[in-house]
Amino acid sequence: MKRNYNTIAAIAVIIVAILLNMVGNKFFAKVDITAESSYTLSEGTKKILDDLAGPITLKLFSSKISTENKTLLNQIEIPVRIIKEFIKEFNEYSESITLEIIDVELNSDEEDTAENYGLQGAPINSMDKFYLGIVAINMDDPDKEASIPFISPNMDAFKDLEYKISKLIIEITKIQKTKIGVISDLPMVGNNIPPQIAAQMGKKSQKPWQFIEALKFQYDFVSISKETNRIEKDIDGLIIAHPKGLKDNILYAIDQYLLNGGKLLVFVDEVCVADTPPQGQDPRMAQGYSKSSDLKKFTTSWGLTRNPGQVLIDAKSSLETPMGRIHALFQGNKSNFPEDGKITKGLSNIEFFIPASYDYKSVEGIKTEVLIKSSNRYGGVSSMQLLRTPQKGWYDLTRPLLKDVTEKEPTGLVYRFTGKFKSIFPDGLKKDDKEAKNPNRLKESTGNPSVIMISDVDFLNDSFIARRDQFGRPLNANFVFVQNLIEFTMGNESLISIRSKTSTMRPLTKLDDIRQKADEKRQKEIEKHIEDEKELSKKLKEFKFTVVNGELKINITPEQQVKMDQLKKKRKEMRKKIRNLKYLTTKEVDAEKLSVKVFNFAFFPIIFLILGLVVMFYQRGKVSNNG
Repeated sequence: MKRNYNTIAAIAVIIVAILLNMVGNKFFAKVDITAESSYTLSEGTKKILDDLAGPITLKLFSSKISTENKTLLNQIEIPVRIIKEFIKEFNEYSESITLEIIDVELNSDEEDTAENYGLQGAPINSMDKFYLGIVAINMDDPDKEASIPFISPNMDAFKDLEYKISKLIIEITKIQKTKIGVISDLPMVGNNIPPQIAAQMGKKSQKPWQFIEALKFQYDFVSISKETNRIEKDIDGLIIAHPKGLKDNILYAIDQYLLNGGKLLVFVDEVCVADTPPQGQDPRMAQGYSKSSDLKKFTTSWGLTRNPGQVLIDAKSSLETPMGRIHALFQGNKSNFPEDGKITKGLSNIEFFIPASYDYKSVEGIKTEVLIKSSNRYGGVSSMQLLRTPQKGWYDLTRPLLKDVTEKEPTGLVYRFTGKFKSIFPDGLKKDDKEAKNPNRLKESTGNPSVIMISDVDFLNDSFIARRDQFGRPLNANFVFVQNLIEFTMGNESLISIRSKTSTMRPLTKLDDIRQKADEKRQKEIEKHIEDEKELSKKLKEFKFTVVNGELKINITPEQQVKMDQLKKKRKEMRKKIRNLKYLTTKEVDAEKLSVKVFNFAFFPIIFLILGLVVMFYQRGKVSNNG
């Protein structure tokens, strides 16, 4: 049955391809029918090209594959053609872009040129290499060049090609990098000390976190000391991540920077797993080490009140695994984002690990936007209780830890604040009379200050941001989300709209809803059976066992034996009922999956089939009339 179904589906695809070709030939037009216009330049790219002040040359180096390598040719011919056609879009849209397509042959001058530009050839066999790479050159300043060394000839690589090319263009045309200050109790920026020198100094060489390292092409990240009294004017934006115990001097510096039109990205956490005690610290001191961070004076002035000692657990918006949902790992998707949100557009699977819990109350003069919200089934859970619970227990929706999870209005996890900010130091620094009399001291904001506050820090860490599946594909959109946050707040917004097209994770939210409803429908029944099963197991443990000569003996009367057998029988029946209820839930979801597959295979092919038949009969009628 399955084989017949696949055969029919394959035939339908072939028919649709033929009919689409007929329609395309008839109307002589390129039609991009992908969900996010993947084969069309985005508005962000068009803006970047429109803003070009001088000529740019794109050199596309591509190897020709001989017909002798039929297997390889069949694998890459179509992807390579699509990649070439898409790159032509840059040239067709902008007169500032010149495109040169260079065929690379083995042991040729073109191959030497490609290697001189830093392009990399993928070995085909012991003799041959396959080249497919791009070099972008600023013709007003030819020393400014950048490249994509190798474009993998498959459709996965194509998905972020537009972003990569646009990034090259920005890289070679930008006069100077955007300067971002970083205030953090975590080694995000690294210390750039070589390992040998660090060892001599009694320190540890630390590399920057991956998101910092990956964005260095576009931004200049500089660490700002917690002892500073002033944020310099050349800082284009400020990242404040996991701030712990900041003194008034730096809080005042941040305050004045924000009021002067500054841009802030604030990351705080109730329990930051990435924050570990310093090496060599007394174990007794390490036990009381705080992993919590806050910017209370500021967040309170923005209308946020922290629920101390609590983290947010979401029963619906959490990572689902074959073992069940991991409620400690919040997973944001389309239903958690605003419909018109620029930062989250096209993204899915943004993961936060046990985020902090906040309540919000509006503040006069400040405009608030919720960029990521919870579902309507969440609750505040004791962070200490969660961390004491074995990880296996995190999968179980019925466990007592989730007793406070109820249905209510969604709450925010990521907020954006704009408008008129007031100083959190209306009287200046009390310890600094000179500063209090400073005529340039601001009590209210000027310009266009903005703040984005995220109630999690761990999602920035390499262990989360670099999560990959077995094929090396990202398991979440954390890195893209961070890029969007930085670019929206203090960088080039155009890149956001381009990168939103690269998100390939499209969870079946309809199926998630069906699964959730199926779970909820039987949840109370399952809970009751589980409690009954626990009670039976407890009663069975009441029978007294002893060990005699290495053997387990039970000291019970015949009547007790009968009772124990009955209890075992009941427990077996109870476990069977639980399995059956879970099986019915799975069966419902599988049935819905099948209906979605049938719809995807059948609906659109039928539409295109009808369209093709209309064109075919139209052409026949035209021929008959002419005859």
